[in-house]
Amino acid sequence: GNGGQLSFRSDEARRIFLGFLEDVTRKTGCRVLILCLMSNHFHLLLQVGDVPLSAVMQRFLCRYSRHFNIVHKRRGHVFQSRFKAKLCAKNAYLLPLIRYIINNPVKAGLVQRPEDWPWSSHRQYLGGIRSTLIDVEAGLALLDDDPAAARRRYLKLIQEENSGFAPRFDAEQKQPRRPRAPTPAARLENIASGLREAHGMDFVGVSGSSRSRALSD
Repeated sequence: GNGGQLSFRSDEARRIFLGFLEDVTRKTGCRVLILCLMSNHFHLLLQVGDVPLSAVMQRFLCRYSRHFNIVHKRRGHVFQSRFKAKLCAKNAYLLPLIRYIINNPVKAGLVQRPEDWPWSSHRQYLGGIRSTLIDVEAGLALLDDDPAAARRRYLKLIQEENSGFAPRFDAEQKQPRRPRAPTPAARLENIASGLREAHGMDFVGVSGSSRSRALSD
């Protein structure tokens, strides 16, 4: 939240946030694998499709920010800065990250057990609760090809100690260089002259200031 303020001031706000997230991810082909909403921040483990992550995040964060400002009659940023991201390609980082996300409410002292926090994907991984937002099957597939074995591994993973793990984020992208000044366009007379010399082609109406815009184009 901007300046550390609450990003979600009520459970209704969290539901609306999840609704925007589901709509955008469905339209962009992005999968939500692991999720946890806190009070002034959130954690997501996403599997993007053809639409890049930056576009996915921009779409639903802008929608939520507009809603937040309208409801609370305010202006300005809702979130403090650009989202932080890390490409999760190896189990050495991925597995502790899943455990960290799910145990975040416990670490913050909000609940005693991860399953007591209703605003994470943990209950769905336990079974019995399903939504159209969390892709549990895709998340379990990261742990094992067999769904039953994957669920057992997930439960064991969540119960293990984090042993000082803290998320690392990829370095911010460098500011793009200023574009170079465009190369001056060649004069139409020079183009015509070159074609005349190379191919014996001649053009009518090239010289003078009265040539038409269509000819110039």
